[in-house]
Amino acid sequence: MNFTKHARAIIPAFAFAAGTPSAWSAITLAADEAPVDPPWTQPANFSWVREKGSTTATADLVLRYRSEVQRSANEGFASQGSYGFGVYLHRDNAAGAVKNDRGLQASYSGLLVPDWGNAGPVGSLGYSLKASTGKGLVDVDQPSGSKIQVDKTKNRIVFSLGGFLQPKMSGAPMVGRVPAVLFLDGGPSLYFDESRGQGVMGTGHVTGASFKLAVNYAPLGLEPKAVGGLALVPTMRLAAQTQRDLDAAGSRMKKTRNLYSLELNLLFAQPDTATNKLIPSLQLSRSVGADLLTGRADTAKTELSFGLTF
Repeated sequence: MNFTKHARAIIPAFAFAAGTPSAWSAITLAADEAPVDPPWTQPANFSWVREKGSTTATADLVLRYRSEVQRSANEGFASQGSYGFGVYLHRDNAAGAVKNDRGLQASYSGLLVPDWGNAGPVGSLGYSLKASTGKGLVDVDQPSGSKIQVDKTKNRIVFSLGGFLQPKMSGAPMVGRVPAVLFLDGGPSLYFDESRGQGVMGTGHVTGASFKLAVNYAPLGLEPKAVGGLALVPTMRLAAQTQRDLDAAGSRMKKTRNLYSLELNLLFAQPDTATNKLIPSLQLSRSVGADLLTGRADTAKTELSFGLTF
């Protein structure tokens, strides 16, 4: 079972902001968005296992900092932005499966929100620039038939635009009636992905572009609707993404990757929930395809996730 924050497969091991300067908005520790593509999806953890006289130690974590959001507004328009920095580490000294992945990540993200008035649609445009570099151990075959582990370096730069649009609702508001909500999100991105390492397969770089579009539907609206004393917000999401490499160098080849997904989400909360409370959620998803930027190979997955939003 996956634990998620805001419908994502992570849960922070700790977070604190109180008692710190205002510029430090949050510090979290979680196994998420690692600069090197991780093969695991578990929360941050440390473990020591002793078996038959041997000891195995594992550490899996990401320490991230995000600045306080800077906001500005004028008549008919508002914007905000923040930057972030992260340090990543995954170590495992298990015999035959030694890991020593580490890396850095820096990013800036912003949001532009026009005011189209109460009678118009609701929309926004987000943008982000993310750069990361990291190293990870991989197996390399030797002429003798044995294997050795060498460092694989992975560098990546991604610039993304993400739009949100909720079309204008038809009809006049009615007391006691919560209208269904339909909204769209997605947008294009440009990426540069490079891999290097002595004797490592698939070295070189690719540059490319991708586009994602998702349709979201909330039959009971986005405001919590009380059912049996518990507020319920069901949503459905259908998404499609395509990635196309425009240039390739080294031993890497240009590819086109497609990813399709269908999600059913249930968000629970007490009516009039106060802030800083845990809100459970359930997500059932089916996805088919590949994604270079998340390290996903071409595969089909069915996932049931339990989440906590706070």
